[in-house]
Amino acid sequence: MVLIAENGMDSFPTENQVPGCTRITVTCPERADTPIRFSVSVTGVKQMGDLLYNWSVSKGTISWGQGTAAIEVDATVMGQEPIIATVEIGGIDPNCPRVASCPLVIP
Repeated sequence: MVLIAENGMDSFPTENQVPGCTRITVTCPERADTPIRFSVSVTGVKQMGDLLYNWSVSKGTISWGQGTAAIEVDATVMGQEPIIATVEIGGIDPNCPRVASCPLVIP
């Protein structure tokens, strides 16, 4: 499985090659407009059931989309540290990695 986090034109790949597993790509926005929107795509799925999306964020609050392929985060006071959106995908082969993240640096 290849876990990839994309941030605009720059990317922060986290790769874990497991032959025959799913590819999870989390996309960060290019700018930190409020609300901040993160999304995930899942390809090459070895599904074991319906896909389930469980999001968490390091800062802010998920205001919309928990349980779906995209979320919006209300992060009005963030400071200089990045906000990291992490998603765990359920319903795929349990022998494959199923977590991916995307860090967004807010200037």
